[in-house]
Amino acid sequence: MIIDVSNNSWTYTTLSFPDRSEIVYEGIGNSNPFQLAPINSRLKQYVCDFCPVVSSAQITQPEPGFNRLTVDSGINVYIENPEGQKTGYDWKTGKTYAEIPDLEINRTMRQTSAQLPVNFPYYLWLNAPDLHSWATFDVSFTSQGTVLYLQNVLESYEYPNIIYKPGDSKQEGNSNTETFEVVAFPDRLPTVQFVISNEQGECRFDLNILFKGMVDPNLKVDIQIFHNPKTGRFGINIYPAKDAETEQYLQNTFTISGDFYLYTDQDEKHIAINNETPIEMRVNGNISIDYQAWQKNGTFFINGDLDGDSIVEIAKEFQ
Repeated sequence: MIIDVSNNSWTYTTLSFPDRSEIVYEGIGNSNPFQLAPINSRLKQYVCDFCPVVSSAQITQPEPGFNRLTVDSGINVYIENPEGQKTGYDWKTGKTYAEIPDLEINRTMRQTSAQLPVNFPYYLWLNAPDLHSWATFDVSFTSQGTVLYLQNVLESYEYPNIIYKPGDSKQEGNSNTETFEVVAFPDRLPTVQFVISNEQGECRFDLNILFKGMVDPNLKVDIQIFHNPKTGRFGINIYPAKDAETEQYLQNTFTISGDFYLYTDQDEKHIAINNETPIEMRVNGNISIDYQAWQKNGTFFINGDLDGDSIVEIAKEFQ
């Protein structure tokens, strides 16, 4: 098999049986994509990462689905829900729990994964209690039609690294927004990549978030990643981990740069916000990208509240 990352394509050649004539299989962009998956995923109902989001109107009795969390095999996964149920190894008590219905954690030689029933919030602790070295690692979170990749996630023992809250697909507007809250130290912020695949094509957002300034090294921030498939918006909020710490961030800023890609059957587009001229915002600020407009009419639009006063200060359009 030949995979060409420069144009997002793949091809392989085989022979038919019994006449041994040559057959070529190929795909590019969102046209005939393929995916590799570990065997343990295929032992259950398997949903590909790039499959389009199916609305409730299209299927009368949908099969129960799962989100999937994946980390390296050496990372411990411990999960709680708002009802206080637990699944995974709790390093504080030394006990392993399996209380959350239908949630399973699997470990292979290469990775640890968790199958999480959809439409429920979860509090995720990801760590390596045998070492307890405050290391960083990579995380992927797959929902139907989306994939979130996080690099340099800091392990945690006192608080959840990631808080996941699903949107309500039965509601309109902001009620359908799913969020991922990632807790981090300002000087060790995660890199974010978010991939969205639907009937219009595929969007990929690669974001670099940096902190500019000085604060108490023990302070933390929440990087909230949000996505609403009905309004077609994706974005980032940055909050202090505790409201009482807001004043300590007021003289500091965060910068966001990155690359944004759109793949369709007919075209591929790329827009960059480089490190020399990044978007700069303060704590409690946010930016939002209208990817639906980008897919439908080719206009890439960013707006944002850059100083946390609930007033939009940036409305930037790219063609």
